[in-house]
Amino acid sequence: MNLKTLDKSTWRGYFTASLNYEQRQKNGSFQMAQNKKKGKIIVDRERCKGCYLCIEVCPFHIIEVDQELNRKGYHPARPKEDISEDGKGCTACTMCALVCPEVAIEVYRAK
Repeated sequence: MNLKTLDKSTWRGYFTASLNYEQRQKNGSFQMAQNKKKGKIIVDRERCKGCYLCIEVCPFHIIEVDQELNRKGYHPARPKEDISEDGKGCTACTMCALVCPEVAIEVYRAK
């Protein structure tokens, strides 16, 4: 995109948007994303075969390996229980459920 071909209305919109952003930030009405849980995952222990694809794909690293074996002899994945206060927690992005070949993960979004 060539900057010389942009008309004044495009530039006006850009500066208005950035000005609104700065004003909201100064006034305190602009809030960054809170570090709250927005979702929850449930892993079916007996269906999970321990491929750990969900652990690799989770953007916030809230899934870990369970130390106990399931009936088939696998160490299944499970959600972490001790997420620190600075951790983001589950955002219900569903990446883990989409990548699971055994369809062992259910994702729930908070209302």
